[in-house]
Amino acid sequence: MKPEHLKLLSDKDWRLNNLYWITDKEGKPTRFRMTPEQREYFEGIHTRNIILKARQLGFTTEVCIIQLDAALFESAKCALIAHTLNDAKRLFREKVKYSYDNLPDEIKAANPASNDSAGELVFKKGGSLYVSTSFRGGTLRHLHVSEFGKICAKYPDKAREIVTGAFEAVSTGCFATIESTAEGRAGYFFDYCQTAEKSQLQGKPLSPLDWKFFFFSWWKNPQYAIDPVESLPVRLLEYFAEMEAKHGVVVNDRQKAWYYAKEKTLGDDMKREYPTIPAEAFQQSVEGAYYAKQFRWLYTNKRIGQIPDNSHLPVHTFWDIGVGDSTAIWFVREVGRHRLLRKLRRRSPSLHEGAERPWL
Repeated sequence: MKPEHLKLLSDKDWRLNNLYWITDKEGKPTRFRMTPEQREYFEGIHTRNIILKARQLGFTTEVCIIQLDAALFESAKCALIAHTLNDAKRLFREKVKYSYDNLPDEIKAANPASNDSAGELVFKKGGSLYVSTSFRGGTLRHLHVSEFGKICAKYPDKAREIVTGAFEAVSTGCFATIESTAEGRAGYFFDYCQTAEKSQLQGKPLSPLDWKFFFFSWWKNPQYAIDPVESLPVRLLEYFAEMEAKHGVVVNDRQKAWYYAKEKTLGDDMKREYPTIPAEAFQQSVEGAYYAKQFRWLYTNKRIGQIPDNSHLPVHTFWDIGVGDSTAIWFVREVGRHRLLRKLRRRSPSLHEGAERPWL
């Protein structure tokens, strides 16, 4: 191999953006090149990283390439954890093995690898890359957990095993990354995101064991845009105006059209799958919550909110006097329509007590 080639191979950035082949979203072979989002992560990588993201931004692909490169050129021991066994097999076959098989023969010959049905590449010079649904035992230089939010929501015992097992296999100076879309306001992923984002907003210095927060929204990806074919509903116009006024998020008409089209398919899951700001990712109610869709409609249509005090107007009371049971009193004010102020239910309150409520 020529000296100029050896010089290029000593540059990790060059290797990552020139050596490896992947398949694009249409299944066509293409050379891996970092997108702006992927480069932001690569250049800002910390020893502990947490990525809250929109869907289909290619971070799992990037990490597969980074880990393959580290195992091949740095003799690093690496592991990637997927949230299902089928995903683990697919990632190994379509990302890791495909990229390795398409390397130049000279590079593969210099450090040959063996693989088995368990989804592992073991290199002659000591590096290895393991893809599965868990990891325990041994030590790792690189660990990546894909869709950790889903693991926490659907398999809490498995999430705990990852935290107590796989995370502990990564020593202080080595690298662990967890990435996911949001999946409810509970579990390790939610807690880690909240702590890491708070530290970022406060500008706190991070220790090697603190999580560094990365957020990648849909609107940062130029591919998430289409030509408009219809007008946006008023609620979305108000939504984008609020995002711009409060958070400085400026999107063009093509991006707004893409968002509207996607929302038609995803419905209530849109903000979780394609959040505009970090807090929005966790706004979705956990699946199965009582009347989640109905309350979301009420909030969206401004049917819940503050109303004028109108304390100068009289209040009517309606009594269900309990005999040997609770007495219920409804307090109603008539302002064009009946407004129910409160209901009092107490075991046998006196008439005097009910008549002297403080809002009367």
